[in-house]
Amino acid sequence: MEENPNNMTSQETTSDRNFRRRTRYAQMSPERKQLLLSQLREKRAESKRQKNLHQSNSTAALTISTSSSVPQQGMEEHTNNVPTQQRTSDTNLRRRTRYAQMSSERKQLLLSQLEKKG
Repeated sequence: MEENPNNMTSQETTSDRNFRRRTRYAQMSPERKQLLLSQLREKRAESKRQKNLHQSNSTAALTISTSSSVPQQGMEEHTNNVPTQQRTSDTNLRRRTRYAQMSSERKQLLLSQLEKKG
């Protein structure tokens, strides 16, 4: 096993770091945990959007270069849908993030207001 300058193996160092993370997480307030979770979800959603956008762009480029029978209007409709879907996804992500950061009292108030509407 490789050793670092402090004469600890890399496995011991990783183990210690993970232990410190778990200890800090256990001491966090529920609100802070929710915030971290929402940030992680936001990061994963952004990564997924970038991946999907890249795949969509690759597929569109492949379709344009390999198929001359696709009408141009059809391609415009497809490309116009991608930003709309992304905007909707971004809006929903912002809503979920704001909700995760709300106090429990604020969440209860919001839910009661929604129940009165519906």
